[in-house]
Amino acid sequence: MKSIARQTSTSTNTVQRVLEKYSPSSFEDTDWLPECLAFDEFRGVGRRLHFIAIDGHTHKIVKVLPTRLKKRYYQLL
Repeated sequence: MKSIARQTSTSTNTVQRVLEKYSPSSFEDTDWLPECLAFDEFRGVGRRLHFIAIDGHTHKIVKVLPTRLKKRYYQLL
């Protein structure tokens, strides 16, 4: 979180609030995928890598997954 805070010129508390706001528990299950799906990995809680999927046109978050492992994508999406 410190590196994200440095890169975005914000406090670590702000980074933590934003990450908690968009945690997997804050999303309802989706039964659709956008036409253009973008995804990335980011270092989250406990320095573990997490997976994030966003709509490539609107830039809205579709899903944040607690792991980046491929075998878990299908279970969690």
